[in-house]
Amino acid sequence: GDHTEAVQIQFDPCVTSYSAILELFWEGGCCTQKRSKQYQSAIWCHSDEQLEQALQSKADRQAVEDRKVVTLVEMAGPFYNAESYHQKFRLRRQGVVFDALAI
Repeated sequence: GDHTEAVQIQFDPCVTSYSAILELFWEGGCCTQKRSKQYQSAIWCHSDEQLEQALQSKADRQAVEDRKVVTLVEMAGPFYNAESYHQKFRLRRQGVVFDALAI
């Protein structure tokens, strides 16, 4: 396809840090497997500061990986919401997560 499936996270930096979000990102996905554009590992940043932090976190991750980290890190472009049946896709299939987040 000509798109990459993604989530856009809005957060309050007084409550959680960007670095904490990056830590969760690296824990949650496979960053060393080359995939099609639709399912590629990527971080899109909304500021130069985020870009710098994301690139550093990628370098830190590379230091502990045996294989090359292929995660794309670049500035964000336009974000398009997916169709409604894609919204909260993973959450809808994990009731425990819904309960924990009170969603």
